Amino acid sequence: MRYDGVTLQFPWGDNRDYVEQAKRNAKDLAGFLSKATGMKVTAKPVLVLPGWFVSAISKDLEHAVPVMPETRLVNYFCNLSRSLSDQEIQQIAFQVEQKCRDVEF
Repeated sequence: MRYDGVTLQFPWGDNRDYVEQAKRNAKDLAGFLSKATGMKVTAKPVLVLPGWFVSAISKDLEHAVPVMPETRLVNYFCNLSRSLSDQEIQQIAFQVEQKCRDVEF
């Protein structure tokens, strides 16, 4: 699969919807977390395609939405610089847990 920063080029055809959906989801998540925590929260979209080899046509750093297989995800996050305090991480994690919890123990 090839990716130019805008279009995913699969063997059966091109797709721009997945990248745009990732952008919208990140924007919605940032809005929800900002409102829920009272902090200015940003969310960077990342599109993970399990099982695919992703060949970037241009450099990954130029892409607004990085696209990668699941095998590169840990490495990607480990190379990001930390921008949140422990307390901010706890506040965000609490809100995500409350939003995503659908099973009671």
